[in-house]
Amino acid sequence: MVSLGGYPQSTAYGVSDDGTVITGYSSFIDGQQAFRWTASDGLIGLGDLNTESIKNSYGYGISGDGNYIVGISKSEAGDEAFRWNETDGMIGLGDFEGGKFYSVANAVSADGSVVVGSGSDDEGELAFRWTEETGLQSIVDWLAESNVAVEEGFSLTKATDVSDDGNTVVGNGSSTRFIDSKLTIQFTHETTQVCEIFRFRIFQIT
Repeated sequence: MVSLGGYPQSTAYGVSDDGTVITGYSSFIDGQQAFRWTASDGLIGLGDLNTESIKNSYGYGISGDGNYIVGISKSEAGDEAFRWNETDGMIGLGDFEGGKFYSVANAVSADGSVVVGSGSDDEGELAFRWTEETGLQSIVDWLAESNVAVEEGFSLTKATDVSDDGNTVVGNGSSTRFIDSKLTIQFTHETTQVCEIFRFRIFQIT
């Protein structure tokens, strides 16, 4: 076991495919920050999206090559999902219109091009998929691009992970028939209309 440092506390959430780069969050002299750790550089804080001197950000996911980190940060607008790399630094991914401004990125594809997480609008929490081309897009809208409709009464609230190629997303949802639902959402760009929703582990709580 190797200590990554961070005082008085640090938490690791993600690791690159080869195990050489780790992300999470740690206490720094200027606040709590998402970090990127390597054996050579140690624990490096990534800052945040805010202009205030006290930092507040958390790293939750990392790309397979270790070059991209995603998570949540304080910003001028509120709590905002971010993607970070050494070239661009930390960029905010925005949120949906309506409701309280809140979004969080939970995972990123192997090359850093696809980010998934959850945001909010005036009806509540929404699972999202983000790319530079589309911006923040609800999973429902993403599915609709392939002519796949989400069943009435079924909500996709949180995307928790994404495949290396960015075409498979897993997360949480809710239904008017079931208190808690788990979803896998699959989409293949190379073939048209191959997007499917598979429900598994659907629990009814009594």
